Amino acid sequence: MSSSVIRAAARGLPSVVGWPAALPYHDTVSESPSIATLPASWCTFVFQGDTDDPIGIGASQFRETGRVVVACLARSGEGDTTLVALVETASDLIRPHFIGLGIEVHSLTPPQDTDPGLEGEWFRLDVVIDYSRDHA
Repeated sequence: MSSSVIRAAARGLPSVVGWPAALPYHDTVSESPSIATLPASWCTFVFQGDTDDPIGIGASQFRETGRVVVACLARSGEGDTTLVALVETASDLIRPHFIGLGIEVHSLTPPQDTDPGLEGEWFRLDVVIDYSRDHA
């Protein structure tokens, strides 16, 4: 799982000026949100494995590398087109937000549809952020 700095940076995205209000964030770590209470469109973050390697021999600096997946969901048949527009807007805000916090974004994929059968009644788009962060 990514460091607390990366998790805080990702979770801070929905408070960034310009983040689409129609794409609220729901934390799903250690939680199982009630489907009945979720809005028509929402997002969550998936923190995938990271490494924390020393930079140089005997150095006191480290480089964390990892991946954050922005998973954006909408009820199937109730706003798929709207979700695509929301996610594209959100994607434009990710890189400057991370860079402003000293996190280098190595790649940022455009929104990608996941396996349609995976979510059942939900349409899901993922934006994958590969990053690195140097720290002491």
